[in-house]
Amino acid sequence: MVVAPGAMVIRKRSRTDAVKPTERDLAMLRGDEFRSSYRFSLGCSCQTDTRFDYILQRVAGKSVLHVGCADHAELLEKKMRDGTWLHGCISGVAARCLGVDVNEHAVAELTTRYGCDNVAVLDMFSQDERLAGWWDYIVLGEVLEHMDDPVGFLRRLREAYAGRAGAVIITVPNAFFYKNFKLALRGCEVINTDHRYWFTPYTLAKVLTVAGFAVQDVRSTQDSSLKFMPNITWALLRHVPLLRSNVVATAAFETGA
Repeated sequence: MVVAPGAMVIRKRSRTDAVKPTERDLAMLRGDEFRSSYRFSLGCSCQTDTRFDYILQRVAGKSVLHVGCADHAELLEKKMRDGTWLHGCISGVAARCLGVDVNEHAVAELTTRYGCDNVAVLDMFSQDERLAGWWDYIVLGEVLEHMDDPVGFLRRLREAYAGRAGAVIITVPNAFFYKNFKLALRGCEVINTDHRYWFTPYTLAKVLTVAGFAVQDVRSTQDSSLKFMPNITWALLRHVPLLRSNVVATAAFETGA
């Protein structure tokens, strides 16, 4: 297997506790109870700095199916150079990793220019033999916000891989990211024009639960590490994780897991 050049090195995990929804949270997520103004709190402890840390700590030594692995073709060169191409980083730590994507141009670029041999233009719901076997994790990094029907997609994913996958790891842009508030004060929204949705920790947990997954962990993370900056931004992101750039979650295929 060829790993992307400059792949990010996994950081030592400082804490392993999961940020689990409470029993009351789960009742709301399942729809057993209803509140029009429910307070869903993540607290400020046990927050992983980056979404890469969050993913790599879990997939190290595991079998991984990475959905949407190719990224935008025009961004690949920079991410390869910076060591921030997620699939390359996952490939560097996983025991087995297959990346699938529908972007033929980007996958062709990866295989011909960069020599990546564990990516394919493939429908993840097909019967292709490369999808056979057990997957510890199915990773969807910054994918769900591009889907027209997130719940329908996740429900189909659960039905197709139940019994042959352990859990799904999902990362999405955080609607509460502090820069969104700064831009809103200027009457402006900055967004990837292919995005359909913004997510919060609760709404990501909600769509996973409605789709039949068992949410094990949900939290907010930052795209890049929190290096010290002598201003209020550093203090906010360090001590108020909900203002970070991404929401991440792990959810089991089996609701009893």
